[in-house]
Amino acid sequence: MQYLMSGFTRVFACVTALLVAFAVHAEIPAPVASRLAAAGLPEDSLGFVVLDAATGKEVLAHRPGASMQPASTLKVHGGRRPERLGPGLDRAHRNW
Repeated sequence: MQYLMSGFTRVFACVTALLVAFAVHAEIPAPVASRLAAAGLPEDSLGFVVLDAATGKEVLAHRPGASMQPASTLKVHGGRRPERLGPGLDRAHRNW
């Protein structure tokens, strides 16, 4: 079965890719800011930290100390679980 990305997953992947691509900037990258504006979300509704995987050095941050509730991080893990368990799952064991 081919895994199809949901709308949220596509947006999450695009935002993540943009953040990594523009990690040298000190501000929110313009493509991310425009998507936030298009969705009617203020820039202060977002907080993130991008670290260099090799050095652990912070390369981009926006409101890193802001206290925020995670949006749907557990859905990402739950959606990936069936792929890790293999194709032998029957319909009763799937979470989608």
